[in-house]
Amino acid sequence: MIAIRRIFLKISKRLYILKHLINLCKIGSQGNITKFIFLIIISLLEGISDTLPVLIVVPFITLISNPEKIWDTTLAKELSNLSFINQPSDLLLPSFLIFISVILINIFLKLFTINFSNFVKASFGHKISKLAFEKVIYSNYEFNISNSSTKIIDDFYVSIGACLANIDSFLDAMRSFFTLTLIIIALFIINKEVTFLIFIVCSLTYFSTSFVKNNILSKNGRILKVTVKKQTDIIQESWGYKKNIILENNQKSFLKKYSYFNQKYLFAKAKVNSAVTKPKFVIEGSFILIIGSIAFFLKSSYNYDPIPLLGGIALGLQKLLPNVNGIFQIYSSMVARHERSRDIENLIKKTPQDLTSIKEIGNKGIIFKKLQLKNVSYKYPGTKKLIISNGNLSIKNGESVGIIGRTGSGKSTLINLIMALMKPSEGCLEINGINITDSCNEDTLIKYRKSISHVPQTIFLNNVTILENIAFGEKILEIDYEKVIKACKAAKIYDFIKNSEKGLYSTVGERGVKISGGQLQRIALARALYQDKKILILDEATSALDNQTEKEVINSIKKYDPKLTIISIAHRLSTLYDYDRILKVINGKIYNENNLSL
Repeated sequence: MIAIRRIFLKISKRLYILKHLINLCKIGSQGNITKFIFLIIISLLEGISDTLPVLIVVPFITLISNPEKIWDTTLAKELSNLSFINQPSDLLLPSFLIFISVILINIFLKLFTINFSNFVKASFGHKISKLAFEKVIYSNYEFNISNSSTKIIDDFYVSIGACLANIDSFLDAMRSFFTLTLIIIALFIINKEVTFLIFIVCSLTYFSTSFVKNNILSKNGRILKVTVKKQTDIIQESWGYKKNIILENNQKSFLKKYSYFNQKYLFAKAKVNSAVTKPKFVIEGSFILIIGSIAFFLKSSYNYDPIPLLGGIALGLQKLLPNVNGIFQIYSSMVARHERSRDIENLIKKTPQDLTSIKEIGNKGIIFKKLQLKNVSYKYPGTKKLIISNGNLSIKNGESVGIIGRTGSGKSTLINLIMALMKPSEGCLEINGINITDSCNEDTLIKYRKSISHVPQTIFLNNVTILENIAFGEKILEIDYEKVIKACKAAKIYDFIKNSEKGLYSTVGERGVKISGGQLQRIALARALYQDKKILILDEATSALDNQTEKEVINSIKKYDPKLTIISIAHRLSTLYDYDRILKVINGKIYNENNLSL
């Protein structure tokens, strides 16, 4: 029973892998289905062209080695109907021309198939890569906070690579399968007994090695997945905590961890490569033993000339062997890559989408008058704890509203709900009296989002010029320089930029490492103001500024656009000086705060 169960599990696993590959091909062939069908057709033609030389080589060799025996072959009987065929020697030139023609056709089809196959693979790869990134870029915000950047990067650099490699392998396997099937048929036509013997020996060889090999691949495939992720995590950690590592002289610890997982990865990869390669030599040796044994048996027992038969068998095996080895290795490789390849299929199929972001309704925002949260509660998917509980608030156009609260109280979640990045578990968000959590009001939701500028706690700047960072996403020739300067002055960063060596064309370094935290925040503020939105949301966006500079920046922003609605999270109460109202969040509850003591 245990043995039967194991066999059943193996079959199920292989069928599952096949289903996975078919799904990937369906995804990759969207818009390319004609190419895929054409690839199947030419793969079949290639198999036929590979088979024909095997069928004609026996009579050709017979003609050369023993001309009198040629009349016993089917090809000679067909050619004898021609008027100029009288003697065996007359068959030599026609059979040679047929042989050469078949070989040339085979070469042409192989070259064409290789080129077209690679073109189809590239089309499939582009489609899958683009679709995967489309799913990520259009994913909802909850997906973003539920998945680390490390995992997403890992999916794109490793999982997509495994996925595309498996598609390549699957298409190669399909072509090899066609060729293999037709050559086996040809070998049975040449000699049923010899072919059956070859089949038995190959089957025994395959099944005797596959069990051990598949266990090695399965075990080490899991190790490869885990160790790659660990190495990626260590590299990112060492980069992100570079200052602390230097200060604490902790380089050896990170090096030790990386070395450990890198060694496990490389040794697991070595085992996979060995398991994939070894069966080839076992099968090759088996074929050589078969051919030698057949030649000895025929000559010693029957005094039969084995050369024509062995010539056909040898040519058939010469074409058969690469395809058998190919399918063997291809399957082994696909098993090893399956776990990573499946990750990208899951990413494409299961990533939750922010469907409203896909719609295109222009760049203009809404004429903002008022926002309201009505009896809003929120809990993260798969959890029971309410982060925001029955929250109510109202903010009018032109108001400045501060939000305070202890760490973990729900301030950031509240801001995300206000920005409509998250959908309330209960209650609704209304804009100008319209419930934008209702799917019927998607256009209003999109326009509302386009009305918001957001300066986050963790600011991301590209390693480009200050100008390009402020006018984020715009082409150089389309940037409004006067507007950029105006935004810089409002953010109190213009003097610093003006005194820089290259001014607006100074680079900030990766993530802004060339400038101070305060300068980075003010550049981010300038970017938000440049967008000319109606609502400005600040998530501790001035935390790196001293009190005096902070007050100057906030006052300057208010003067920049007196009608601008400002919503700001702050830990320092001084940040909220001169704000119209202050809200306090305590354990998910929202309170209007008069007493500002925390």
